[in-house]
Amino acid sequence: RMAYLGRKLRPVAMSIGVAQMSPGEKADKFQLRADLAMYEAKNAGGNRVVQASKQIGV
Repeated sequence: RMAYLGRKLRPVAMSIGVAQMSPGEKADKFQLRADLAMYEAKNAGGNRVVQASKQIGV
């Protein structure tokens, strides 16, 4: 394990959902798509990035 100022560093895990906002798309729908992609990454075991689909539920 690596040490930082005498303390042990803990491993970091990330699950990331990525979405691209479409022209005319409302912010709440955009955020929902990114959130759904993040939860898909978590459900797939974490430590990954998932790109959101352009439509919710697809």
